[in-house]
Amino acid sequence: MKRLPPASLAKLTHKERKFVEGLSKGLSKTESCSQAYDVTSRDSAKALGRMLSKNPEISTALADLMEHHGIGRSRRVEKLAQHIENLDATVSLKALDTSFKLDGYQQKNDVSEITLKVVDLSEYLTEKDAERVIDVTPEES
Repeated sequence: MKRLPPASLAKLTHKERKFVEGLSKGLSKTESCSQAYDVTSRDSAKALGRMLSKNPEISTALADLMEHHGIGRSRRVEKLAQHIENLDATVSLKALDTSFKLDGYQQKNDVSEITLKVVDLSEYLTEKDAERVIDVTPEES
């Protein structure tokens, strides 16, 4: 039995629905906008995509459609948490970055100071874990 699409989609125009469906398939706002609307440039699509994504009816319809497909916010957050705990630093950091975006955290481009504390955790690693560690020690000039 096929499930009916969320009722929130019916409140949208045809182009808005197409935009939301593009986003739910993994397209960027710009790509979704280019496919749904008659935009003349990539910059126009980008600006319109930003504007549309701030529309509460579109946000609701997108969330409802994702839930309809079984990948609602809680499911995605659950899966993301698994990746954050990954021993591969590349995977873990990408997952953290994605989690900040989901949470609405906007990275500031004006970073005046960053302090890092380097800690040697090698004594806590098993032999198998140690094989997967990436050496990030800076080369001396």
